[in-house]
Amino acid sequence: MFGVDSNPQNPEADGCADLTPEPDLNLTVVNERVVIRDQAEIRWRMVLVSGVPLASYSWGDKVTQRLACASLRLLALATQEEVCAAFGHRRASQARWEKLYRERGLKGLSLQEPPGRRCTIPASIEDAVEKLHGEGLGLRRIGAAVGLSRHQVAGIYRRRGIAVHGSERQEELFAEPAEAADGGTDGLGEVTGDAAGGDTAEEALGSEEWSDGLLVPAPESGERVSWAGGLLAVPVLWRLKVVDTFLRVYKGFGPVSVYGLELIVTLMVLLALWRIKRPEQLKTVAPTEIGRALGLPRTPEVKTVRRKLRLLAKQELAREVMLELGKVRLEQQESLVGYLYLDGHVREYSGKEDVAKGFSMRRHRPVRAATDTWAADRNGDPLLVVTSQVNEHLTQVLEPVLAEVRDLVGPEERVTVIFDRGGWSPQLFARLIDDRFDIITYRKGYSRDVPVKRFVEVKHKVDGKEVTYRLHDRKDVRVGAEQVVWKDGTPGPLMMRQVTRLNADTARQTKVLTTRRDIKPEEVLWRMFARWRQENYFKYMLEEMAIDGLVEYGAEPVDPGLDRPNPERLALEKEIDKLKARIMKLQSQRCELIGETTRELSDPPGFERFVPSKAKSRALLSEVRKLKTECQELEARRKKLPERISAGDLKRLRTERQLLATLFKTVAYQVETELLRMVAPFYARAEDEGRKLIAAALRSPADLKVTQHEVRLTLAPQSSPHRSKAVAGLCASLNKLGACYPGTNLRLVLDCSVQSPTDVS
Repeated sequence: MFGVDSNPQNPEADGCADLTPEPDLNLTVVNERVVIRDQAEIRWRMVLVSGVPLASYSWGDKVTQRLACASLRLLALATQEEVCAAFGHRRASQARWEKLYRERGLKGLSLQEPPGRRCTIPASIEDAVEKLHGEGLGLRRIGAAVGLSRHQVAGIYRRRGIAVHGSERQEELFAEPAEAADGGTDGLGEVTGDAAGGDTAEEALGSEEWSDGLLVPAPESGERVSWAGGLLAVPVLWRLKVVDTFLRVYKGFGPVSVYGLELIVTLMVLLALWRIKRPEQLKTVAPTEIGRALGLPRTPEVKTVRRKLRLLAKQELAREVMLELGKVRLEQQESLVGYLYLDGHVREYSGKEDVAKGFSMRRHRPVRAATDTWAADRNGDPLLVVTSQVNEHLTQVLEPVLAEVRDLVGPEERVTVIFDRGGWSPQLFARLIDDRFDIITYRKGYSRDVPVKRFVEVKHKVDGKEVTYRLHDRKDVRVGAEQVVWKDGTPGPLMMRQVTRLNADTARQTKVLTTRRDIKPEEVLWRMFARWRQENYFKYMLEEMAIDGLVEYGAEPVDPGLDRPNPERLALEKEIDKLKARIMKLQSQRCELIGETTRELSDPPGFERFVPSKAKSRALLSEVRKLKTECQELEARRKKLPERISAGDLKRLRTERQLLATLFKTVAYQVETELLRMVAPFYARAEDEGRKLIAAALRSPADLKVTQHEVRLTLAPQSSPHRSKAVAGLCASLNKLGACYPGTNLRLVLDCSVQSPTDVS
């Protein structure tokens, strides 16, 4: 029936049977020794070697087929090209099967569940794939557009019965799964790392249309849904127009993106509220649990979140978003910016880049860092932040920050700026006054104390509390020893109001200067001392939300047009100061040895003539003369060095992605603050424990009940009945805002289950 004839002219010359396949059989010839016979009516296949069956299996038995392919090669019955051509798979698959069979035997060829999380692709993404296929796009371009691998798109084709374009055989496309790509994908097929091949989605589609994501939230009813308490923040986010502002300023992530901008913005704010301080901490929580609270199959993984931040940072619009959010806040509460607090915050850096140094108050020494200048409203809540390139002093960054504030409030609005001694500069004060800014700040430098008998005791009530000051008010005090130059070019003195507070316990006098003559002196002091609200904000954000945590570790060159203090000159000044201190110490030791010093009439004032009378005194005098000579040489070298040099040799930390992360955490703090103010009427200890109550409520599980028109969320009871009642009152206030569930038109209705008191009778 089958035969192999080495001499076709004489079939019986070597005594072998004729194995040449008959034309009416469904045979595939591998080579002159191996053939494959398929019986379609029973879906059976046989692999024969010289007419002897090597393998026999059904069409669906992938393991036996792999064993047959590996055996043909390992027994030297066929070449790799012959086996791949006959069975229809790739050479890479053949080589992998041979390696697995040699190392692990038959177990290595068995079908195993791939490692990692199973990929679940929503129907909306499959619909987008089908639509793009109808527009004539191929597998690879569709995969780059929607963030899927080529074989994931092929799987969608197979499930939906879509035929590929062109002359490619569909069997070859679906024969084997793709190898893991560098960077991989997360559970929804969102490309992470460099798996997309470097092409953006916009290039893949050749279109400039942008969408807000294919993944549409679909909330489902459930009990004890983890993290669902975070939805308490949604009404406040809606009132602050956070998502609307991002959607208006940013284009989005691309023409077709799995996770849209609205979802990412909401998620980043909620992560900060949940105290998930860095994207890397997403590894510590189950993505499906957070996704269930947001109506998603799962939330994006760390690589996807970092990639989304990188895509937003490329547009360099974070500052514009910050200003737009500031305008929204001022429109809703115009009185917030009547008083503005300004202060710098040093973010320490411990990497390898040559970053400029800033003085850290926490370490009490200069450290490599980036300095942020924060502007806060009258309540101490952050309004905007500006990062200096080379850690400039407050006097250098004050005007740029106030220029942005002027854009927010308008050209005619008067704003009272409050800052500490770091911004002391009489000439700067004159420029700010010309720009219609009022000033409240501490007085710097020596000034005579006010006689104690002139102080009067004044009581001041603010925020429901009464404070008592012993103060002295003087309407006009000259500031600075020299005259300042005003805007019209004329020189003149700078006169300001001085309010002095006397500490009865320490007798210390604290002098505060201001240009405001229309407010009471006790209010001037209270506004100045309330600057510590901003310091409390920094401390709270460091501990609770890790506002200093780096999300980007790269650096970029500093603008060469900027200058900085000459480090060589600063080093010489330190050496000179040390020498002068040493000289003073030695001279004091000589005075103790020789007693009183003498001064002749011809000597200039302050010159002291030392008359050595002992050997030790002569040695001290010799050392003093030596040190003075060395000091003069250093001073001569210092005169040759410029005071400031170009800062182009330094680097600065990349700011855009860091500013985005700071912006999300700032919004989270504002949301938490609004929730605190709304819960205060229902919670007596709101001032002391309010933020802890809000943080616990945001992390609480909740029951979800989804109807046709609304999503009703009922939080689990809190740690005590009175806390549960307070959160229930907060929910009632939030319901009045009429917000919707994120990404849907379903109205969000909030409530909290109140525990019944324990019966202890």
